[in-house]
Order: sequence, then C-alpha cells, then structure tokens
Amino acid sequence: MTETATGLDTGEALDRVLMERVLDAVPVSQPAFSKLLSLLDIRASRKIPTACVSLGGRSRLLLNPDFVAAHCRTEAALAMLVMHELLHVLLGHTRLFPRVTPAHNIAFDALINAQLCLLFPDPGHTALFRELYPEEVPPWALLRPPADWPGDRARWVLTGEAGRLHRALYTDTSVTTVELFEMIRRYLEEKKPANGGWGRLLGSHDENGAREGACDPDLVRALRDIVARWPMHRRIAGRDEGGEVVTERLRRMQAGREAVAVLRRALWPLLDLRTDGTGAAHRAPLPAPAVLPYRTRTDRRAEVRSLRGHEPLFFEARVQHEEWVRGQRVHVYVDVSGSMAEELPLIYGALRPLLSHLHPRIHLFSTRVEDIDPVALRQGRTTSTGGTDIACVTQHILEHRIARALLVTDGWVGEAPAEHVHRLRRRRVRLACVITHEGEAAFAGVLRGAVHRLPPLGGQGENA
Repeated sequence: MTETATGLDTGEALDRVLMERVLDAVPVSQPAFSKLLSLLDIRASRKIPTACVSLGGRSRLLLNPDFVAAHCRTEAALAMLVMHELLHVLLGHTRLFPRVTPAHNIAFDALINAQLCLLFPDPGHTALFRELYPEEVPPWALLRPPADWPGDRARWVLTGEAGRLHRALYTDTSVTTVELFEMIRRYLEEKKPANGGWGRLLGSHDENGAREGACDPDLVRALRDIVARWPMHRRIAGRDEGGEVVTERLRRMQAGREAVAVLRRALWPLLDLRTDGTGAAHRAPLPAPAVLPYRTRTDRRAEVRSLRGHEPLFFEARVQHEEWVRGQRVHVYVDVSGSMAEELPLIYGALRPLLSHLHPRIHLFSTRVEDIDPVALRQGRTTSTGGTDIACVTQHILEHRIARALLVTDGWVGEAPAEHVHRLRRRRVRLACVITHEGEAAFAGVLRGAVHRLPPLGGQGENA
C-alpha cells in the first residue's frame, strides 16, 4: 500500500481492520478506554515504529501495521499496546519536564507497563512486554514483569538497586518516579544501550527523548475529564475517585526560598491587615441603630408624621460605636491526592514559615477534607483517599462560612459545582490558588481566584 506525505496509509481497508481489532481488543471492564478511543481516529501508518497519538483537525491514534502484525497477534497484546499509548497522554508525561531525557522515557514506560500489568496480570496481556524486553538486562527488564509473575514463584533476576525497584514496580511496595529517574540516569552514565535503545520503547521516542503526537489541548481536557473517575490500581498521577483514607508521614521537607516567596505573594492580598493577618481580637467601628433629636438620614415615618402636623421629637439614625471583634484568618487547603506526592514535601516546608498568618486548622483535601494542626504539618502528616475532587473544598468553604481561602494544588481537581460557584460569588469569598509548576489552572478561572505558580522541583534555591 502507498502512503501520503503525512505517512498515513491510503488503504481504507487496512484502517478499518485495525480499527475493528482495536475496538474489539479494549477490555469491557475498562469502559474509560472505549470512551477515549471514541475521541480518536484510528489509522495505520508506517512512518512511526509502533504507535502514537498525533495532532490534527481531529486527533488520531496511529498504529504501525507491521509492528501490530509481528507483535500483537492476540487481542490482549494489541490492547496493551493501545492502552500504553493512551496512558502516556492521560498522565501528561510529555508535559512534566521542559526537556524529556532518555531516562525519563524509560521510567515513564516502566511505570505505565507496571500499571497495566497490575490491572491485567494474566499471561495473555503481559506477553507483549515479556516478548519485547529481556528479563535479565537492566534497565529494559524494568519494563516487563519477572518470569512466573504474579505469585510467590516469581523469579526476580535483577539485583541491587535495579532489583529493589523492579520489586517495587510489581508488588505492593510504592515507588516514585524520582527513584526510577535516578537509578536509570546512573545506569545510562555507565553503559549506554545499543543505538540509544529507542527501538525497544513503545510509542514514538526520538533520540532527544521527545514523543511525537502530543494531544491538542481540547482533547487533553476531554481525556482528563474521562480519567477523573477511573480508579487506577496505583495512583501515579492525575485524578480518580479515590479509595480508603490513608495517613502517612512525609520525609525531607524543605522550605525552598522561591516556594515560600510564591506562597507569601498569594497569601498577602487575602490577609485581614487590620490584625496583621493574625486574626487577633481588635476594636473596630461598627454601625448601630439609634434615635437622635435631629435628622441625620431620611426617616420616612417621621416625615409622614410631620406632614400630618405632628412634629416628631426624635429621628431614627445610625451611629458608629466600637466593639471587640476577631479578625479573619486565611484558611489554606492543600491538595494531598496521589498526583501531588512529589510536591508535598516542598509545599509543607514552604508553609511552615507562614503558619502565624494562617488559620490554626490546615485543611488537607483529596475527595474529602481532613484537618490537621500546625504540629502535624511540621511532622509531615498527610491524610488522603488518593483521588481529587474540588467539590469537597467548595462545600467545606460554604458550610463553615469561610471568607478567605488559599488553595495549593496541581489543578487536576475537576470542576466546582455551578451551585457552589454561584454561592461563593454571592458571599464574596476571597480566593487565591497556588498551582504547581506544570499544573492546570483552568479551574481557578471559574472560581475567580488569582493564580500563582510554584517553581519547578529542581529549581529551588537555598532554604528559607
């Protein structure tokens, strides 16, 4: 078959066959993937090595028919290839870093392959990764489950740091992308894979680590909305509806100077400056009803009596008097969902110097709001369901009649209910949002909150 200049096969029959195979391969137990595929044109192209999602008037899922014929002979293997590529888009891996390195790409693939294998652990689904990657050669062995996995008979061939990370990926032990990046970076410094290793990776990776076919913004927003309620086996990034409440403790909290400065700038306009933002009691002039022997304002009742010939002796008035009132303190809401795991040590550390200006109850939110005190924040305690939903924050603000609120999040929190937004505006609640460096700020526009961005994790200066 011939191809156009864009690399798309002109053979409609091949496109149709691939589309039917893909749609049949998607597991019925994962309806989110079927919805994702309905947003894409499925086409064949030999200009890509395996698969990718491309830009265009309508975004396309491109598949190399030769690779599919050679390695995706079963529907289960084809499903794993398609879901692998869709997860790259869903989790926004190409937008997390200014420059994606080979170590990033291999780590991303390792995380996604492990996630898919945990969702579909049967031999039919894991066969694609077992076929493509050797079990004894790091870092490629991290991209596949060990032999005889899952179960107690799994053969863990890798040793040392690679072995520890391999076990963490394919067991209940947690692992962070930072750990993977560091291990792979060290390995690549010692021994570069043949030809850069790009031929081993699924999807479109070039020698600079860039992925072809990043989705257009409208499709990304639609994908994020779909995955918002999809319960991932392990919460790596993005949103889901969460699970049971888990309490953990952060380690190595740092108050980066730049992060403290950003939080301070966001906090300052919200402060009740009559009390220097501390919420201390103070005397304030307040209006009170009174009667006076002279007019100070329109008194309609007195005017009517005067027209009837009865000159009133006193007139209604309002006077100022001083009372002791408590100042308003700013309530801070910290996103503790799974996608914030790497940012939280920085955020907790940056909040500590500002505690005197905040309400003494720190609000942690995921799909519910949990309060901690300053002592717990200094200890790094988090309580989360793993998911994210901004509705629990707006509901909490309304129920507790909070007037000033600071939200710290990566922005993947969904949309606030329209009724909540209307009531917040009617009450003139003052809001500000601090978004992580690569976070999404769209939700803040609906809430009419000022947006401030944290610096990148790797760009922090000395401690404040």
